[in-house]
Amino acid sequence: MIRHIFILLTAFMMSSLFNAYAEQMELRSKSLTTINGLPSNTVRHIWQDSKGFIWFGTTNGLCRYDGNTFLNFHAESSNDAVLSLVDNKINKLQEDNHGFLWIGTAIKRYCCYDLHQGKFVDFMGKETNNQELSRIQILPNNDVWLWDNEDGARLIIRNEKRELSSVAFTKEQGNLPDNHIRFIFQDQSGRVWIGTRKGLALYNQGKSLIIDHEIDCFSITEHGQEVYLSSTNGYIHKLNTDGLAEMTMMPASLGKVKLTGTFPVKDKWNILTNKGVFCFEFKTHTLFQHKTLRLNDGKVLIDNHKDYWVYNKSGYVYYIQSKTGKIKEFDFFPKEKVGFIDNERYRIIHTPDDIVWISTYGNGLFAYDIATDKLEHFTAGKEKKQSSDFRLYFVYGTRQNRRNMDKHGTCRTTTPNRN
Repeated sequence: MIRHIFILLTAFMMSSLFNAYAEQMELRSKSLTTINGLPSNTVRHIWQDSKGFIWFGTTNGLCRYDGNTFLNFHAESSNDAVLSLVDNKINKLQEDNHGFLWIGTAIKRYCCYDLHQGKFVDFMGKETNNQELSRIQILPNNDVWLWDNEDGARLIIRNEKRELSSVAFTKEQGNLPDNHIRFIFQDQSGRVWIGTRKGLALYNQGKSLIIDHEIDCFSITEHGQEVYLSSTNGYIHKLNTDGLAEMTMMPASLGKVKLTGTFPVKDKWNILTNKGVFCFEFKTHTLFQHKTLRLNDGKVLIDNHKDYWVYNKSGYVYYIQSKTGKIKEFDFFPKEKVGFIDNERYRIIHTPDDIVWISTYGNGLFAYDIATDKLEHFTAGKEKKQSSDFRLYFVYGTRQNRRNMDKHGTCRTTTPNRN
């Protein structure tokens, strides 16, 4: 099955970065720019909604694409923020499981577009719409949380008429110990844990409880029915509704340790720090150094298959399969380019045919075929002199690649045969 792969470049949308990949797959590209109808040539995010439409978040508004034409949305000068875009610089798009498209903007404000009714909707109320919200999290129970590192959170409430409202979670409201949020996490029993810079809160069955007022939370995970929390000072805690049980900490011989990321694989929790990678074993509650991952200051990305990608501004990236723990090492940047990386911006999509596409900000596009263990590298080609041709913002795979509109305005798809 051939599918659309959308690639975002700094200077223009989709370009001919490649001619062919593998013997059985032909790749063709089409460039979409302001000439075709985009509101801006700088696109930061792409989303395909449940009807099949493609949405582009640009630096000059929001755009819906049906495969032929564009419908553009811009911020209203009247500042009736709840019924339009609040800002033209879009950096995040995500649809929830009830048909609402959530639009994150550069000014740390979210907008909501009802895909069923085709209009923007209010979810905060005009008197409380100044809370900064820069992140979205859709929990396993389909609840939508908007939150920020510095200004608390909001839980979205939806009624039977598709009317939205929200509940504020802040220190001032008394349901958070601090407004600097580190994570929002729902465990298997349905409890929602909110970790902050100065304490931990629990939300369960409509009730809020502050568990701790002091701990500087870093991350959280679950193993079986047990929930574990890591703090910035290197301690691992086991959580319950009565408090935090202190389990273990980083070896004192390491000195001051700074955590930079975490990810669980099977029976271990991997802790990335400035002093290397450590493993916390859930069964024994012991901590030891990772045998394979040898890097400092690692950061982790999670792809759409829930596999992990660990990097640390060296050009090397480790691909860890979450189910098996198998590790594959890649070198995405030559040594002469590593020194020019200000911020690694990898974007990863794992398509149904087991091809993993990796966009980089500075060295083009990669495609990894899991079945053949083959890596392909695509760039703009020697005839392209612009350095921006190698700096990619985003990669996104659509569900299917041919679209047509039915009489109801829904974007339908048909699937061609694989070559």
